[in-house]
Amino acid sequence: MGLLIDLTNTDRFYNKADVETHGCHYLKLQCRGHGETPSIKQTKIFIEICKNFIAQNPLEIIGVHCTHGFKRTGFLLISYSVFIDRDNSVFQVSGLKFPHPRDLSRSLKDTLLDGEMVIDKVNSTEYPRYLAYDVIMYDGNDVSEKSFFPDRYTIIEREIMGSRYRALNEGIICREQEPFPVRLKHFWDITQANSLLSAKFAEQLGHQLDGLIFQPSKEPYIPGTAGEVLKWKPINSVDFKLKIVVESGMGILTRKIGHLYIGGFKEPFDHMKITEAIEDLHNKIIECTFENGHWVFMRERTDKSFPNSFTTAQSVCHSIRAPITAENLCNYIEIYRFKDDSDCLPPPCKRRR
Repeated sequence: MGLLIDLTNTDRFYNKADVETHGCHYLKLQCRGHGETPSIKQTKIFIEICKNFIAQNPLEIIGVHCTHGFKRTGFLLISYSVFIDRDNSVFQVSGLKFPHPRDLSRSLKDTLLDGEMVIDKVNSTEYPRYLAYDVIMYDGNDVSEKSFFPDRYTIIEREIMGSRYRALNEGIICREQEPFPVRLKHFWDITQANSLLSAKFAEQLGHQLDGLIFQPSKEPYIPGTAGEVLKWKPINSVDFKLKIVVESGMGILTRKIGHLYIGGFKEPFDHMKITEAIEDLHNKIIECTFENGHWVFMRERTDKSFPNSFTTAQSVCHSIRAPITAENLCNYIEIYRFKDDSDCLPPPCKRRR
């Protein structure tokens, strides 16, 4: 072991001199624990320490340790990892290459993409594909404060994906040896919304089109829920956690009923009738729409582990009561569509008479 990082909030467990007599560097990064995760500053320090040590000592091992099961070590190791899904589960993916645009023989480093995994169907065969739609870190540089378009989108299109396409053409990347393809998720100007909602466009996609995302072009990257990013869906739906319970009592026929739960609430948000389609989905996440005064099952969300929040459920219910049709949407865009005048000079000041 070349480096021991001690995260404990005490000096009782390790003695620096003792550790270093074994030829191992010792570093104290004191983290409190007791339900408190390492701070952003501590996390950045940890990542920088590991990066610098590995760069100078690529064959050495780094040991990380804390006590009492507060998961400080796990949190920081996850922060150093590479692939995080919508449930904040982290996976290390082997076999993907991201060549550097200025030298295809070396790889990009310290790059963080945001995107989604979709299942495309080609000739009745399903293929997983990762679609990259944003970038936060690029080759060690924080680009999250740059505008989405043209800055961050261009980095993905020309620098990251452009170098991959060149490497594929030159035989540096073998597509068949990668675990899944990585592609750019395309964006269009808002005036193209009507075309994107057409049946012709939907037929060109390998996966189901369930709505449109309206991404502000000049905003920085915002993690989590971003109020400026808007989504329109032709069918309003909520992702619930289904619990099938048995109701009985004096004068009541015993029956099964589906209780629908949303995030953060112990009481059900609503209920639904048990049908053959959902009778085996107890404790599963299901997507439902609301028709004729009742929640109707659409599909099981095998890609999610948690239901929608109360805020999301309330917003969907509002949209159900006052829906925005595709025609409403396209007419509104035609009248009030975005015009970028950020590069124009401001109007001259009025002169006093």
